[in-house]
Amino acid sequence: MKLPIALVGTAISLVFLQKATETYEQEPVRLLGLCLNLHYKLLYLGHVPFGVTTVYGEWIFRVVLGARWGGGRVFTAHLGCYYVFRLASYAPGPVYAVL
Repeated sequence: MKLPIALVGTAISLVFLQKATETYEQEPVRLLGLCLNLHYKLLYLGHVPFGVTTVYGEWIFRVVLGARWGGGRVFTAHLGCYYVFRLASYAPGPVYAVL
């Protein structure tokens, strides 16, 4: 779960850092709106895959790993919530280098 977040987060953060630098030089007031917009979009993006693993985690674990792993859903639900917020905060992080 960590590798896809790093891949997506790094790709987005490189583009975001360039856009944030341009925005800060031209219109510094818009930088907050730009950061919040990206944060919300990443929250929505993260809800899809991690929401599926949270809701259908028990079924996925039972089919793929066997009946003994059905209880792994609880652990997956907690990790899903963690990784949604991890994704949402990964890309906007470099904005502090601009400030």
